[in-house]
Amino acid sequence: MPENPANITSKSTATFLFGIITAILILMLSVLNLETFSRSLKDSNVLGVNIEADQREFWYSFLESNPSYLPGWLELVRLEDENGNEEGKIYAMDKAFQIDPNWEKTQQ
Repeated sequence: MPENPANITSKSTATFLFGIITAILILMLSVLNLETFSRSLKDSNVLGVNIEADQREFWYSFLESNPSYLPGWLELVRLEDENGNEEGKIYAMDKAFQIDPNWEKTQQ
């Protein structure tokens, strides 16, 4: 027995609405996920541990046994500058300059 044309129209309308609602829901979840991800990139604490502090500790420890590693001193200059530690920044910059006073990045 053939279906009523009005019944077919209501089924296709319902399917269309379901598809639209599903697409909107997926889009909203994607946007919320991206916001959460971008917020996590700005936070320097992971499980209560300050990542920047650990990086500085790593570089100080590493440079203690490898004092002539210029890129490490320059990374330490960057980290100290980001943390506002002017004394640490000057110390690391002096060490980098002692290693290679002519390297372009020590001139900045």
